Amino acid sequence: MINKPPPIICVSVYDELISKLRYNIIDNCCRETVANYCKEVRELGLRIEEYISESLGLEKDYLRNALGEQGQHMAVNYYPPCPQPELTYGLPGHTDPNALTILLQDLHVAGLQVLKDGKWLAVNPIPDAFVINIGDQLQVCNKLLIYDKYTQH
Repeated sequence: MINKPPPIICVSVYDELISKLRYNIIDNCCRETVANYCKEVRELGLRIEEYISESLGLEKDYLRNALGEQGQHMAVNYYPPCPQPELTYGLPGHTDPNALTILLQDLHVAGLQVLKDGKWLAVNPIPDAFVINIGDQLQVCNKLLIYDKYTQH
């Protein structure tokens, strides 16, 4: 039986961001910065796919070719510190459906958790570092590769 993750994330979020979006403040103040950030993170993801391919003894473009053209989704979540985090609910346990998730954690709110041996453990943020999650698409691709590699005669 899997334990539910401890409730550590405040529920009342997005208000300030939503109001800024409604009034196009974000559009006017940081469109170029966000676009550049997205471009750089995409390039990082493509390089990571190459490194994973090479670490498996494959051509560096193997995963890119196997996965095909990938879209990109950027989510910005704001979780303010909670005075009583034990009274809030976090997100339910899940896997990421994409190939890779590149996460820049807030240094002040440790919201990311991983399930290990039936227990949820906090992933403490590290300054100037990304967390790279292997998503479902890459897991499936890797399983097919292993199946392929070991069933050929």
